[in-house]
Amino acid sequence: MSWCNDHPTVAAVGVCPQCSKAWCQPCSTRGNISKALCPKCGALLGAPPAGGPGDIFARLFSSESIIMAVSLAVLGLVLGFLGGVLGFGLVFQLIYAGAIAAYYFNIIQHVGAGAAGMPGPSELAGDLGTVFSRGFRGIVCILVGFAPLLIYIFALHHGREVFAERTLFLELLVAGQLYMPAVLLAVTFGDNGLNALWPPAWIQIIARAPGPYASFTMLWLITVFIGGAIIAALQSLVIEIPYAGIMIASIISMMFWWFQAILVGRFIRQNGDAFGWTS
Repeated sequence: MSWCNDHPTVAAVGVCPQCSKAWCQPCSTRGNISKALCPKCGALLGAPPAGGPGDIFARLFSSESIIMAVSLAVLGLVLGFLGGVLGFGLVFQLIYAGAIAAYYFNIIQHVGAGAAGMPGPSELAGDLGTVFSRGFRGIVCILVGFAPLLIYIFALHHGREVFAERTLFLELLVAGQLYMPAVLLAVTFGDNGLNALWPPAWIQIIARAPGPYASFTMLWLITVFIGGAIIAALQSLVIEIPYAGIMIASIISMMFWWFQAILVGRFIRQNGDAFGWTS
């Protein structure tokens, strides 16, 4: 991570290509990161280095990240209990998924903008309109990503077959994840959840930078399948712990999604210009 030349404890939003000095947002002459100017040279600032693996894990295990993981895990338990008592389980599950998705997109925007650390609880609860919007886009992205599997199960009425045939299940799962990166980038770059439902927006994203997109797709598939398998194994070890097992398993899931969101944000920070994105 780069730090401001005049404020060593403040993260830089850009680096001057002429004098190579890094500047924070207050030091730059414009608030928009894509148009921030060097206060010394007047040159348009470039993106600061995203940092190495240490930056990823520093963010992931920051106090904000852990607090949000624990808080949302508790929320999941409460909503699960209410759903069982009141009989509106699906509604409470959607609320829970929306809360997780809102913070997931908060992380992407936060890291993609070059901000330090992780977004805190106040950022999730501060603007309810933004929270609702990001929660909605997250739920839509999930549904679109699992569309091949969901269509096969519900529209074609093959629920029993797909769960009995493990190979078919994995094929349908992979099919959705192959275009999921385009969906996620279209939603993030367009700042519109409805882009998840508009395939031309996906194609436009891919056409702008095919090389970086291919790299991002590989990264996505690795985190989804290999990371998911690791998380599932860890959860199986803790789920039987009396009283705390479900809670610990939920926190592990949260940390995995935070890790993936950090990777997405770093990719956007490094390649946003190639896709024509301004944060």
